[in-house]
Amino acid sequence: MKIDIKKLPKSLVEITGEIPKEKLEEKRKDAIKNLAGKVEIDGFRKGMAPESVLVKKLGSMSILEEMAQICLNEAYPEIILKHELDVIGYPEISITKIAEGNPLGFKITSTIVPEIELPNYKKIAGDIVSKKENIEITDKEVGETIEEIRKQRATKRDLGDGKTKEILQELND
Repeated sequence: MKIDIKKLPKSLVEITGEIPKEKLEEKRKDAIKNLAGKVEIDGFRKGMAPESVLVKKLGSMSILEEMAQICLNEAYPEIILKHELDVIGYPEISITKIAEGNPLGFKITSTIVPEIELPNYKKIAGDIVSKKENIEITDKEVGETIEEIRKQRATKRDLGDGKTKEILQELND
């Protein structure tokens, strides 16, 4: 199987290739069986129509397309594993060449996990730490912060007539 992989912008990858005609032909029986189970043909039980009748009813292109679908469903996971592609989501698969007695040409576009390159975060953190000045906190600032926290956690008691009283929590250790 010939495969060409090209990385595209926006975390996309394009896989183009061909499946040999022999491998495509191996799927003919599976395709006939799948299609026979889906189509109702007068005079035959569902799934029991012979290949010749099925070809007359559906046409050889329908069978060829089913063969291609089966091949691509098997080939896609193999390609992903073999080339170690970290794909996410559903691929967009299109057939570029399909004809009896010829290889199957295809193009698959899929989203991959984006590559992320981290900056030197240890250096950045070191620069920030080295720029810090000695910060002094006064007792007054500590007291103001404690009072602000007490007000945030205060409960309100209804005094009637639409009046409320704010009750601050007791200050302790």
